[in-house]
Amino acid sequence: MLNENVREKLAVYAHDAWSGWMKYLFRKSAKNSDGTVTIPVWATERWMHQANTPYSKLSDDEKKSDLSEADQILALLKNMDFDCGTCEHCGWVHSGDKPCTVRRG
Repeated sequence: MLNENVREKLAVYAHDAWSGWMKYLFRKSAKNSDGTVTIPVWATERWMHQANTPYSKLSDDEKKSDLSEADQILALLKNMDFDCGTCEHCGWVHSGDKPCTVRRG
C-alpha cells in the first residue's frame, strides 16, 4: 500500500493541476457584471469534444496535454524513488502489494 507521504504528494499534484486548469478556464472566459463567467463558444466546443472523446481517438496534438500531465506524474513518482517500471513477466505496471501472477517460460 502507498504510504501517506506518496499520497500527500500526489494530492498536491492533483490540486495544482486542477487549480491550474481553473485559472486557465477563467482567463479564457468573459467576466460578467453579476460575478458569473461565460465560457466562449470556441472553448465550449473544443473542450466538450475533448471530454467526450476517448484518449485513443484524440489527435496527436490533442494528446500532447495529457502526455505532459503523465510526464509530470512520472517525474514526481521517480523523485520519490517509486518504481514505475514495467513487469518483466507481463509488461504491466504493478503496485508493490500486488505481485504479478504471470510467469513466462
